[in-house]
Amino acid sequence: MTATNPSQTARAIFHDVFTAKTADGAGVALKVDQFDTLDMQIATSGNTQATIKCQGSKSNSEPTWANAHTSANRWSYKYIVNEDSGGLIQGSTGVTLAGTDIINEYHINTDRIRWINFIISGFVAGSINVTVIGSKRYKNF
Repeated sequence: MTATNPSQTARAIFHDVFTAKTADGAGVALKVDQFDTLDMQIATSGNTQATIKCQGSKSNSEPTWANAHTSANRWSYKYIVNEDSGGLIQGSTGVTLAGTDIINEYHINTDRIRWINFIISGFVAGSINVTVIGSKRYKNF
């Protein structure tokens, strides 16, 4: 394997979907069609109990995430991969949080999606932060 070509540069963004969220509901979406890779980090505070699901859309306009997906409101759940275990987490199952001060990182399937968001359900206690990290590698010719 060779070292990274110095003519390549990377650009990354950090987007807070939830900041200290303490209730069920959808987050602040991010338009992601310009990124090569997407990762996310969940960080909780206190004894947290909730489920987080990844939502994605290939639509030109952002869907209404808290509403049911329909032919007019096009989004679906997306699978994510646990970066610690490599385990696949089905989108409709989501990540179940149960514990104190949880820090987990995941890779998000980005196949041709334009929008990404997350939704919390079954919230009982705690405080939840979710950050999406998008990166794009550019080549200078």
